[in-house]
Amino acid sequence: MAAVNDLLAPFKLEIRDFGDRRREITYEPGACEGTKIELTTLWTRKRYFTHKNTVYKNVYLDENVNGQLRVVKEILHQPGSDRNRCSELEAAARIARDVGPEYTRLFVEFQGWFEIRNGVSLVLEYCALGDIDQFFPERVPENVARTVAGQLLEGISVLHCLGIAHRDIKPQNVLVAQADPIVVKIADFGVSKYTADRSILRSRVGTPEYMAPELLFGVAKESDYSNAVDIWSLGSLLYYLLSKQLAFPELQMLNAFYQGHVPFPEPPLFQLGVGSSGRSFIRSLMCSAPEDRPNASKDLLEKWEIQADHHQTVEESIPGIDNTGLVREPEGQAMTSIDHVYVPSIAEVPMDYVTSELFDIAAGPKEDIRRTRGLLESNANPSAMRNGHTALHKAARQGFTDTVRLLLGYGADTLIKTQPYDETALHLATYRGDSDAFIVMLDLLAAHGVDINAQDATGNTALHLAIVRLSRVEAVELLLERGARTDLLGRSGLTPLQYAITLDRETHAKELLDRGADPNVPSPDGRRPLHRAIMSGRISLQLIEQLVMKGAEVNAMDDEGVPPLHAAIRQGRSDVVRFLVEKGADTSLGSATMERRLKGMLGKQSLPWPLRK
Repeated sequence: MAAVNDLLAPFKLEIRDFGDRRREITYEPGACEGTKIELTTLWTRKRYFTHKNTVYKNVYLDENVNGQLRVVKEILHQPGSDRNRCSELEAAARIARDVGPEYTRLFVEFQGWFEIRNGVSLVLEYCALGDIDQFFPERVPENVARTVAGQLLEGISVLHCLGIAHRDIKPQNVLVAQADPIVVKIADFGVSKYTADRSILRSRVGTPEYMAPELLFGVAKESDYSNAVDIWSLGSLLYYLLSKQLAFPELQMLNAFYQGHVPFPEPPLFQLGVGSSGRSFIRSLMCSAPEDRPNASKDLLEKWEIQADHHQTVEESIPGIDNTGLVREPEGQAMTSIDHVYVPSIAEVPMDYVTSELFDIAAGPKEDIRRTRGLLESNANPSAMRNGHTALHKAARQGFTDTVRLLLGYGADTLIKTQPYDETALHLATYRGDSDAFIVMLDLLAAHGVDINAQDATGNTALHLAIVRLSRVEAVELLLERGARTDLLGRSGLTPLQYAITLDRETHAKELLDRGADPNVPSPDGRRPLHRAIMSGRISLQLIEQLVMKGAEVNAMDDEGVPPLHAAIRQGRSDVVRFLVEKGADTSLGSATMERRLKGMLGKQSLPWPLRK
């Protein structure tokens, strides 16, 4: 750069670049006043940074002879650009200069810059724990996500107060500085924009998966947006951390939401146990209209409340499903929750090399029977635990049926539970929603003594999870044949039958009733399976008839004093109303309005009034 302005000058480093090596000259005060001593430090490139299968040849880790580490990012001048300007360098310097004492707590530290041929290099703080996506390979608990949200909101608020929009908030630009308690920092201002004198940003920059819809679809004259783009990206990031899936994996889905044709994709968060307050918080950050999104503030986090027991009940109502509070399964997809995950720990249980290798292969993306057998032959321990799991747990979760068979053959213990969520390998065998793989693993695990009725920390048995995650009723049939109990209460105090009806798994519910499931067990709110079946818009009259035939009480009240007939009237289920009245439902509903509605329904059915047994 031919000219160095007052902003950049204090940060310029005296470094000469020699390819893989750099020589830095610094000065310290000499013994005599006004003198200084020149010090030379040699830095050597240790490695390039990678993400998945991409190697970034412009970002590398430098190490000096004392073992100190820092990151160097090369930025080359683009053809036709102003060679005296580098927007990323200027943004990094402005933030480092203007933020104040909170700077190093909220942002990856900008330590200086130096010139290279055809460009400049930024010197940055090294965060050894990596980005937040690398640090949490599985979805994070809600309380951890809330902590991360608070730190990012504070950092984004500082940027916005300086008139800077980051415009590329995503997992790879959030680095983990400390593991416990979690501390994160915002990185990479490569596409940030200075907005102090203008509130409208129209250039389409950033990462599409986390980019606000007005950036992608807004019409130039109408797409007035500014700091709101960072708020959307933060919401997208939190959605991903909590679910390990994108809120809008396809642009056409995002566009449909932006145009108001589809609701916000809240069901996955609900199914994964995110509380109503957390879901509402994320939904507010991802409002389709930028003017409806809140401003960044650390006080904003107060709207996200987590109860002491924040696990959500299956019956809780959420927007985008229906007003009965029943979870709906996307067509052609297996339910992938009600579940918890173990948060990875930096401190691992000591393992010998072969056992550690066995664990990594069992948890890997591809099954490798040859290596697995070789490690087991070399005395790898299939029951050793690391981060709360054994190799058997990991293989079952991955759906690696041959690996499970091999581990069991070498003595893997089926009774060991994960920590802290108390899952057996049988619980985890349901994880991927693969009915065929589950059926194979059920046979293998049962033959080696797995507890069919073991309950995890939420109370769920493998039967509960098979109903939630597996579409084929054969899995439920086989569990019942092997002694799975239908009376155990799972998460939220629900029986397997209540799960099946709540999730509209009608074939599963019929199988449970045929195997003796009690149709009169109430959930904590007093609702019986008959209440839930009637409140569903998808459960057939035939299943309702089967419930009554199996002994469901037609006049049972829930905790609010609502009988099944009342629920049927509310739902407009005239076929169910007629059936219940014929089966002895009391038509004295205690409400003149409800009785008028009932009378109208019975009149359309040509039945006399009152019709009571």
